Amino acid sequence: MKNRRRESFSGLHYYTLYQDSPRHWYLKYALGLIPIYTKPPLIKGGCLAEAKAAYWKTRNPEDLIETYTTEMQDRHKEYEDKNIYKRDVEVGIALLDAWYQTWNEEDEKDWETIEYEKEYNLKIGPSPGFDFTVRPDRVVKNKRTGIYFVVDDKSSGWSPVKPIEMAKNDHQLTAYIWALNRVHPEWKINSGIIDVMYSSSRAKVPNPVCNRSEPIIRREDDLKRFEMQLVGLIIEISQKYQALSKYPCWMLFPRAGTFDGMFGCDYEGICNREVKPGTVPVGFKRDDWSNEMEVIKHIPNFDIDSWKLEVRK
Repeated sequence: MKNRRRESFSGLHYYTLYQDSPRHWYLKYALGLIPIYTKPPLIKGGCLAEAKAAYWKTRNPEDLIETYTTEMQDRHKEYEDKNIYKRDVEVGIALLDAWYQTWNEEDEKDWETIEYEKEYNLKIGPSPGFDFTVRPDRVVKNKRTGIYFVVDDKSSGWSPVKPIEMAKNDHQLTAYIWALNRVHPEWKINSGIIDVMYSSSRAKVPNPVCNRSEPIIRREDDLKRFEMQLVGLIIEISQKYQALSKYPCWMLFPRAGTFDGMFGCDYEGICNREVKPGTVPVGFKRDDWSNEMEVIKHIPNFDIDSWKLEVRK
């Protein structure tokens, strides 16, 4: 089996998971529990991303399908339902073919791909700062205008439009633009484009649709607010994690019923019962985050007041 890049402990998803469902965050990171089976959309989405990355590297369209099918074969054991696995293979191939037919000629003419799937590790907040990791899907430059922007890939079985609408208010695009401005200020990136591949999860046969947003702008104030909000969230998580020695998890990390009901709960069956730290319930495996969790046991002595004044200038 291929050695996959391990999920970054300091990535945006670590913090947004806490916002979406504190109990999920507690079970996954504080207790280190991960379901044996992965949600199919996460597997398919990851394999589609790997296929696109392979294509941008070689510009060989055959690499799209070959990489996708290889990645899916490598991850088939993560599927609980093998019928869904077979369907996802078929749907993914149809999506990639439609994406190539829809955008390849236009992208080759208009865009120069600067980098893809490149990971950046930065410090966020006042010195000494917290580690923060981002990996934008693609950075491109318009060949005619010389303008740089981020392209964020999405796949959906729900809607070809909703991922774009959600991205307009989502932190992910902001995080990419914030990080790239830190690392490459000369690019002057202030916008991103959402690239959606859609095929209805209810259709009997794949019905691929490719949709692409207009540039979504992030102003300087948006980037400053993002950094301040994220630092506040980091401090909140740190304080609650430290408080586990005094207070029960139910008080510090409650369930988010709306979120769990909308997307389904990976931790169904253990969300509402006590799980003793160190034990592994049936249907789960352990991913030991203990070394990484050490970084939030002690909050650095930040000079928050002076930092706020600085970023508000």
